[in-house]
Amino acid sequence: MPHFSASTIVLLVIVALLFFGPKRLPELGRAVGNTLKEFKKGTREMIAEEELHSPVQLEKENLESKSSGGMER
Repeated sequence: MPHFSASTIVLLVIVALLFFGPKRLPELGRAVGNTLKEFKKGTREMIAEEELHSPVQLEKENLESKSSGGMER
């Protein structure tokens, strides 16, 4: 992951202000924030689903059902 210095960040903000204007910049910031939030949410859901259907988890469930005599309530 690249490391940005303070001067690089200031330069990017100035360029964004010149390009988009001060009225649209907060709107764009919110849009980027919402996009990142949705991306993280989707990533967490995919990881949770992968863990749920992983071979280790399936084997664990299989062993638990065998040890209980195959009877589930």
